[in-house]
Amino acid sequence: MISWKWSAAAAAAAMAVGLVAGVTIGPAITAKPQPAAAVVAQARTESATVDNIEQIGDTGRAYVDMPTPGPTVTVNVGPSRRVLVILSAHLSGRHPGAMSVEVSGASAIRASDVRGLTPRLDGGTGSFTILLTAADGLREGPNVFAAKYRSVESGDHALVAGARNITVIPL
Repeated sequence: MISWKWSAAAAAAAMAVGLVAGVTIGPAITAKPQPAAAVVAQARTESATVDNIEQIGDTGRAYVDMPTPGPTVTVNVGPSRRVLVILSAHLSGRHPGAMSVEVSGASAIRASDVRGLTPRLDGGTGSFTILLTAADGLREGPNVFAAKYRSVESGDHALVAGARNITVIPL
């Protein structure tokens, strides 16, 4: 039997495409066998949309659900602990209303204005992209990414949202 020594990067690439089940890296480190399907599942992009047009009144500074919550996706975050989150919606209402992302499950990241999409005064469709990493509190494992909303106005100036979408891309 021939024994090969692989670099960590070569071992990961070989396991990812299913060429090998486990390899020895250097003199004493053995890579953990992992089915190729499990590696691919970690890198799966998830997206969800809520189409109905809904509104919320004054929430103060709190981020809350719309009457129909979400959209929400569950993503298995890999060891890089990095994901790209894309929020998009048709929003109208007076500033400072916003759409943000909250992460639960393996991580606990609250929705905030820093990670939010704010409407123009005359309304319109917009998108916001953010990179979440371990520095933000993102942890490896299954994470639920949910869109949340806030509005500081009510009545004719409430935050109105439609065609709400969230896409999460593990990196």
